[in-house]
Amino acid sequence: MRKIPSAEDLLRDAYFAYVCTADEQNRPHITPVFFYFDESSGNIYFRTSRSSKKVNNLLKNNRVSLTIDVRDIEDPFNNTGIIVRGRADLSFDDAKTEAGSMPFRNSILIRLSEKYGPLVAQVASKDHDWTDVLVEVKPRRIVYWSGGPRFSVLKLDAVS
Repeated sequence: MRKIPSAEDLLRDAYFAYVCTADEQNRPHITPVFFYFDESSGNIYFRTSRSSKKVNNLLKNNRVSLTIDVRDIEDPFNNTGIIVRGRADLSFDDAKTEAGSMPFRNSILIRLSEKYGPLVAQVASKDHDWTDVLVEVKPRRIVYWSGGPRFSVLKLDAVS
């Protein structure tokens, strides 16, 4: 019998998150990202290129949603997942983050490197126009499911 991951397990251990942003016409844009969950703040971080569509979307509308899941190919009713809805703050290269300063930003980048190793550097090197952007997602609502149509909802703040 497989271990059913908790919401915290998914946030801490899952490999990909699927990030959804919306453009000016409210058309969704979904893309997989490597991410880091900071257990002390409850925030989720990922890095991307300044020229990416998700950054362009987030500059105009900072509402964001992430899906992180584990799929059971034999029985889809055993799927486990989490949807996080919140607001994103963007930190460009040397900019300070709300959480403090460059040392904080660098500590998050180090955590991403520890989680993914050389993959993070490989992704950056493949994009010739790479300008590093750190995206901080502050969850407002979390929906978790495991083993069928049962959902748990955690509202962290009033969503506006």
